[in-house]
Amino acid sequence: MLKHAQSVNMMFSEPLPYSEIKATAKSIAKYCWKRDSYHYNEFIYRQAIKGSKGGKVSKRKPVATSEQSLKPWLELGISESTYQRRKRLGKI
Repeated sequence: MLKHAQSVNMMFSEPLPYSEIKATAKSIAKYCWKRDSYHYNEFIYRQAIKGSKGGKVSKRKPVATSEQSLKPWLELGISESTYQRRKRLGKI
């Protein structure tokens, strides 16, 4: 779509900037793609499969000595993000 839009743009005496051609081509492609029900439904199906994989438990077993298992931030009485930030800054 972009190549076609660029070739049509060259026919004008004052061509549009590349950014406008790119945005217009993207908009047209998106419009056409959404009107093609077969491909749109295929996309929805693929997204549903990817989404269903997200909630499944990892096959990797937890390591007993890792920070995630030991949770040292609970002993310090701070949140995990605060613990990680302080650790990164060298304050822990």
